[in-house]
Amino acid sequence: MLLKALSGLALLIVLAGAAQAQSCSFSNTGVNFGNVNLASGGFQSATGTFTADCSGTPGQTIRICPNFNAGSGGIHPSGSPRIMSQGLISLRYDMFRSNGVGQQWGSHTWGYSSRPPTMTVNLSGNGMGSASQTIFSRLYNQQGALPPGTYVSTFSGTHTQIDYGYAPGFTCGPTLSLRVQSVPFTVRATNNSSCTVTASDLDFGNHANLSAPVQSSNTITVTCTTGTQFDVGLSNGSSGAANPAQRRMSNLATQEQIVYGIYRDGQLTQHWGSTPGIDTVSSTSTGTAKTFTGYGRVPAQATPSSQTYTDNIIVVVTY
Repeated sequence: MLLKALSGLALLIVLAGAAQAQSCSFSNTGVNFGNVNLASGGFQSATGTFTADCSGTPGQTIRICPNFNAGSGGIHPSGSPRIMSQGLISLRYDMFRSNGVGQQWGSHTWGYSSRPPTMTVNLSGNGMGSASQTIFSRLYNQQGALPPGTYVSTFSGTHTQIDYGYAPGFTCGPTLSLRVQSVPFTVRATNNSSCTVTASDLDFGNHANLSAPVQSSNTITVTCTTGTQFDVGLSNGSSGAANPAQRRMSNLATQEQIVYGIYRDGQLTQHWGSTPGIDTVSSTSTGTAKTFTGYGRVPAQATPSSQTYTDNIIVVVTY
């Protein structure tokens, strides 16, 4: 009988020890914005996923505190935005607990007010459970002047401290338990060379006859990623002209045409065509809009019927 009582006592000790066991493993996909076009000037978004897989006493709840600090790129002195870097060049972004610009995903261990979301994992009858949280990220606007390349911020060591424990006894705070884990991840974005272009109409106005040359001008505006070398070319028009000085405006009703040309200079000596290095306009972007002037000339010629004459020119930016 004594041996049986001792055996029962030993069994109770083993069960009491099992009730205290808890273990979690974590993964983080990081955030990859992929190829972005900063020249567009707008906000750009991406997401990542933080996942917890836990085990312990069936029916218990484990509380998780996913602390994300500044990252290797650093952070603004005010606590937002965070920074991705390419050498000494900074790209502003941040991570949030909800979609859009909501609550910043912060940390209990840094000096700023933003905190991380508190996650819970409910352990099922087999003592297992998992939970995931979406990391919402955004690149800030008005960064079109940044050069192309890949910008990165790495989270490792004290930049990512994941703490956890049984609720309700465990609470999230600056004092970390011995269970704290560092779960590395990376935030990155690649700014590709890109360009946008707009153009105004080249309008020669109304004329009773074409016995004398007629001139006009238009503007072409190009915005490219900083440091991008580009050429601006003009097609020969919808009439299929043989060269830039022999473009033709047409009237579909009468099938008549008016010959005209477009030039790169006000002296009308440099045709504007579509062959890079020959008759296009070349430039290097500073990240801001660059405006170029097209000089149009209708040479003296026989006056066709009184109609409206048009041509369609395609602006081609090569970079």
